[in-house]
Amino acid sequence: MTIVLGVIHLVGLLFVMMGEEASGQTENSSLEGFIIPRLCVRAAGYIAGDGSNVSARPMDHTVRCALWDSPNNPPCRSSGYALMTPRGNGGEVYYRPAAFLDDAANTRVVQFLLTLPLDRKNVIVRLYGSLTTATQGSTPFLTLTANSSIVDLAALLETATHPTSSSSPLFNQSSSSSSPLRSGASSQAPASTMSMSGILRQTAVLMFFWVIFIFV
Repeated sequence: MTIVLGVIHLVGLLFVMMGEEASGQTENSSLEGFIIPRLCVRAAGYIAGDGSNVSARPMDHTVRCALWDSPNNPPCRSSGYALMTPRGNGGEVYYRPAAFLDDAANTRVVQFLLTLPLDRKNVIVRLYGSLTTATQGSTPFLTLTANSSIVDLAALLETATHPTSSSSPLFNQSSSSSSPLRSGASSQAPASTMSMSGILRQTAVLMFFWVIFIFV
C-alpha cells in the first residue's frame, strides 16, 4: 500500500509540474514586425519621442528615436524593445506588440540598429528565437537563437513606405487580433521540439496505467 501511495503521489507531482511549466511554455518561432522601444509603446496615445504614432504607423518611427538614451532624451534604448505586428478586424489596421525582447535580444537589436542611418525609418525585421509566455494571454518574451541573424526585411525586399499593404508578402495573413505574425519552423528557423509539458504529461499517463496494471 505504501508503494501505491508513493507512486500516486509522484504522479500528482508530475501533473503539478505540468501546470507550472504550462505557464512558462517555450516554443521556437520566427517573427516579423517593427522594432519599437517599449517606452514608445507605453507612451500616451502611442506617440513616440520622434512624434510618430507607433500604433497607427510604426513604419514612421526612426532609428534615432529607437537609440535615444541620454539625459536630454527619453530612455528609449534602456527601456528594451517590442516587435510590433498588425491587428484589426477588417477595418482600420493598428499595431500591438507580438513579443517583447529579453535582455540578450535587446543587446543584439541595439548592435543592429547602430549599423543603420539615424534617419532610417521602416525598421521591419525577421527574428528567430524562443518565445516564452509567463502567463496565459500575456505578451511573450523572445530570446534570439544564438546563431541566428536579424534579417532587415525592408532592405532585403526594398519595400516602399507602406510595407503593410495587402499586397505585401510580409503581412499576407489575416489581421485577427489573436494571430501575431509568427511562422512555423522553416529551413532557417530552429526546428520545434516537444515541450517539457508534453513529456511530463506522457510520463504521468504511463505511470498511471502502470499502477493500474501492477496493483489491480
